Amino acid sequence: MRVFPTLIIAAASLFGSSNSQNTPDWQSTPFNPPAIPLAVRSPYLSCWLQGGNSGGRLNGQWPTFWTGSILGWAGYIRVDGHVYTFLGSPNVAGATLATQKKMQFTATKSTFVLAAGPVDLTVQFLSPVEPTDYLRQSLPFSYMTLTAKSTDGASHSVQYYTDISAEWTSGDNSLPVKWSTSKLTGNGNPIVHQVSLQNPIPYAEINDHTQYGTAYYATNQVGNLTYATGADSTLRSAFVTKGVLDNSEDT
Repeated sequence: MRVFPTLIIAAASLFGSSNSQNTPDWQSTPFNPPAIPLAVRSPYLSCWLQGGNSGGRLNGQWPTFWTGSILGWAGYIRVDGHVYTFLGSPNVAGATLATQKKMQFTATKSTFVLAAGPVDLTVQFLSPVEPTDYLRQSLPFSYMTLTAKSTDGASHSVQYYTDISAEWTSGDNSLPVKWSTSKLTGNGNPIVHQVSLQNPIPYAEINDHTQYGTAYYATNQVGNLTYATGADSTLRSAFVTKGVLDNSEDT
């Protein structure tokens, strides 16, 4: 399985767990639902986090498709050289789990606050609804934003890493995929990873997943951004140990 990570290096000056059987040890607003939407724009773009008594933590478990199959989506934050997992369950040596403090959701937005050492990380997932703009509403895109804030009044060096896997492309993980990376110009100069099946089948489904779609993962080229495509364990370990990727693209 290949992953398609994007890393934002944000070396900036910032100023500033386990569940119980019945109640999570973080604040959930307005309540702790059975499932929390992360990226939900269509039946085929439908990524959720298990909630309820046994879930609701953004890290330590994988997000899933609406049927329950895993959608690989991982995230790390590196604070002064110490690495914390804030999204997914990548299980790479050298990283510890950030501590979830809050979760809040609305009809279109889910927000998590996690403590990563002396920094609080806010992770926001937005799946917008545009009833008055049919063009925007037709675009099946969701958004994740990351914001770090110092909790001790000191400055800290902070880097982020996120990736997705090819599990987003099919209901059969044994099928081969193809991928590419593009650097675009204008409107933030986005860098875009895309992955799709090598042999898509129009109008077909496997386990309710489309077999003719493309997954896009993108961010603007800001700051000291680095990126790579490759084996998940290799790239995640590279970030954990070095804090950067090497701008490489495997084939």
